[in-house]
Amino acid sequence: FRDHGYGSQLLEYAIDFARKKNFLRITLLTDRPEIKSQAFFRRHGFFESAMIPMRLLITPETPQSDVTL
Repeated sequence: FRDHGYGSQLLEYAIDFARKKNFLRITLLTDRPEIKSQAFFRRHGFFESAMIPMRLLITPETPQSDVTL
């Protein structure tokens, strides 16, 4: 589906929706090695910010039947 404009159409729809709802910003994440993705978002007006992405990885809990008492 690349190079057919679908991503641009979808992103433009999301940006238009955000404007109509008076959002102050749209934040997205892309991995550093994804140069093509970064270029795509830059073409649509996105830029790197000083925000620091942080995450907490949640692992599935051990099923109750696996717990030894």
